[in-house]
Amino acid sequence: MAVIRPLPSPSAAPKLDVSLLPPSLEELFISHNATVTCVVSNVETPGGVSISWKRSSGAGLDVSQTEDRQADGSYTVRSFLRVCVEEWNGGETFECAVGWMGTR
Repeated sequence: MAVIRPLPSPSAAPKLDVSLLPPSLEELFISHNATVTCVVSNVETPGGVSISWKRSSGAGLDVSQTEDRQADGSYTVRSFLRVCVEEWNGGETFECAVGWMGTR
């Protein structure tokens, strides 16, 4: 199970779109490598958000991140958490927390 937890932000924070994508069926049943993805869209500047992960077991995390500029000039940030299929299927909770670091 995965959850999104927004961090408190100032009232001037932009409207960020945050979504959490579970591992695909192909990952779970064919490759046996699972990736949970946290996607943050409408980021105004490169490095404009921080994304952190927690897991209920407290075990180590294997995380990578990408940042892509969109046609409208905003950025989309994707954070990838690799987990064991057994942990995902066993009901462990993974939490994505997003914080805004804008300059408004």
